[in-house]
Amino acid sequence: MVSLLVRPTQACPFCLGPALKNSENHVQLPDEYDQIHNDLRLFWALSPAESHRRMEDARQNPMTWTIFVRDGKIGVSRGDHVASEGITQERIYQQLELIQDIAGFLPDLDAVHSMDDAPSQFIGYNHQIELEHYENGEEYFDAQEEIDTTNRGWQAACSILSPLGVAAEHAGAARGTSQNPNLFRPAPFGTDLEGKTFIQDHRAAMHPCQHPNLIPIHSAFASKSPVVGPLIPLFSLSKTTLHADILGVPTEQFGAMAHMIPWRYRYRNTLLWRGRTTGPDHRRLVDWPSTQRTRLVRLGNIKGPTDAGDAPVISMLGSGDETRGSSIGAEAITTEIEYANANYLDVAFAGNPIRMTLRTTHELTRQSVGKQTVRARLCRITTRSHPTWAPKQRHNTSM
Repeated sequence: MVSLLVRPTQACPFCLGPALKNSENHVQLPDEYDQIHNDLRLFWALSPAESHRRMEDARQNPMTWTIFVRDGKIGVSRGDHVASEGITQERIYQQLELIQDIAGFLPDLDAVHSMDDAPSQFIGYNHQIELEHYENGEEYFDAQEEIDTTNRGWQAACSILSPLGVAAEHAGAARGTSQNPNLFRPAPFGTDLEGKTFIQDHRAAMHPCQHPNLIPIHSAFASKSPVVGPLIPLFSLSKTTLHADILGVPTEQFGAMAHMIPWRYRYRNTLLWRGRTTGPDHRRLVDWPSTQRTRLVRLGNIKGPTDAGDAPVISMLGSGDETRGSSIGAEAITTEIEYANANYLDVAFAGNPIRMTLRTTHELTRQSVGKQTVRARLCRITTRSHPTWAPKQRHNTSM
């Protein structure tokens, strides 16, 4: 059986080597191939036998399911805890549908998938450096060599000299101890643009090792304290820069629209967002109010004055050429948040509440901002908020 995890220097028509890591070969989607390359390269430090052994271990996990190809025919096997219906079954079906047309061209293989849509593979920084040392060498990493699995907390995936490593050291986050969720609490959130700049590299700007303030405000990291482990070949539908999962294709995030609305018929210049309460577990010991979806809905629904009787304001950028050649702070304009929300945002939660207790559901739907109660509208999308698109309708919501 041919493994997709073997080194590109070996004879394998499906191996992705450095040649695909750039645009010299006129690759149409270089970012995607870069991601594939980065996801697989650490596995090249492992011998084919060790890769298969670890894949078998992953397949024994009851929370995984496996796509396999034998003699050009595709099939699936699932763990005891993997549901045979609902979203999990739909997810499996979509993954099978994704590759069934090319199964006849593939060698015999196994691809183990996580049942969840969140990443789970977390290895330590020192172990990653060690694997990188072997990935292009003539020798393989010695699988009998013990790795330090006492490290926990997001700082374990970063250099001790990185901002996150330094912050953890100063805060006394000792090795092997649970991470305090408030360890990297930034200054109070605000919308002031003074001192802020445009983002040149989004991936770098979202790297927690360099920006520790992301830890408490991103649902993938907030209130979690992962423990490092070995490198396991497991496909997941999402990952961060601190995770070692192999990124799969989130087919459920794509859907055919019944009617594609031409831009000339999109009359309302408003940002429309609807989403469920997925992300962190909304429970008492989790700082879920600081995560991105909750903050967006709260900001987008602020109405009325504060307790002091003042109207909340927000700093915004000007439009057109007004900001060219100037700093963001110098060209910022200030307006009342209620006016900005009415003209620029239409954001709300949709669908039934998930990952929530009854207590946090009530808390979320009745969070107050000043004197005005913000109702997060935890309900299914209605026809009024998401109408059937038609060219003759002048009131259509657009993005």
